[in-house]
Amino acid sequence: MEKFLSKKHHVISTICLITGLLAICTFIYALASWSFPKEFYLEHPGIEIYSGENVVSRWANLVYLTYIALVLAAVWMILISISLFFNFRKLFNVLTYKALMVFVVAMCGYIMLLYDTYQIFSGQLFGAFDQYHNNIVFCVILNIFNHFAVPLISMIMFFQIPSHGEIKIYHHLLYAGFAILYMASVKLVGLFAFPIEWYPYPIFDMKTFAESFHLTGTKFEFQVFMLEVVHLCLVIIFSGLCILFSLLKRIQTKSKLKKLNTLEN
Repeated sequence: MEKFLSKKHHVISTICLITGLLAICTFIYALASWSFPKEFYLEHPGIEIYSGENVVSRWANLVYLTYIALVLAAVWMILISISLFFNFRKLFNVLTYKALMVFVVAMCGYIMLLYDTYQIFSGQLFGAFDQYHNNIVFCVILNIFNHFAVPLISMIMFFQIPSHGEIKIYHHLLYAGFAILYMASVKLVGLFAFPIEWYPYPIFDMKTFAESFHLTGTKFEFQVFMLEVVHLCLVIIFSGLCILFSLLKRIQTKSKLKKLNTLEN
């Protein structure tokens, strides 16, 4: 692996290490700074404070795709850095398996794509990380780091770090299966662990959606159907990103091989 230990890749490993450690710290901060949402009940005095076995807790943060992608990218970058610094060839080979790299970068790209789209339409591109947090500036910085910096750095690393292996059809089936499984999990968590307004993603909350638009009978059934279509589109978007990044990596690899062949000739 000596050829990977150039100055360029020492820079890459350093960036990966710093970004990964900061991402882990961000995730720990999100869990440690969580508090029961008293402000929500103060603003909505008509809602009775919910208490029970399934009351929302700090651990419900684990259901957010942002944190899943953040931790996944952080662990991947930290281990990449360790494998480069200490010349752990087997570890490096595992981490640079193309199917794994595509999954990591697709997760980050998915977060950035959906979040940016939502924020642009809401008019708050750099919206507050937590609307009830006292230090809004700090929260905005965290917001930018989680949804912009980490995804962008992971994409840069994806194209800078060499990979091996081929993407097979069953890999794409696994990617789609993950998206479907995650969606089903979110619906269950939202149904049982987020009893008030704490559904992880409102687009999955059929009951609140119906109540907000006063939908009943046929109208409700049609809207439920349309929401399921939207959910299917979200799965397709994630699968599409996986296909896109796998194709881009293949094009990059072929381009490098072509240059090498040209130089040899």
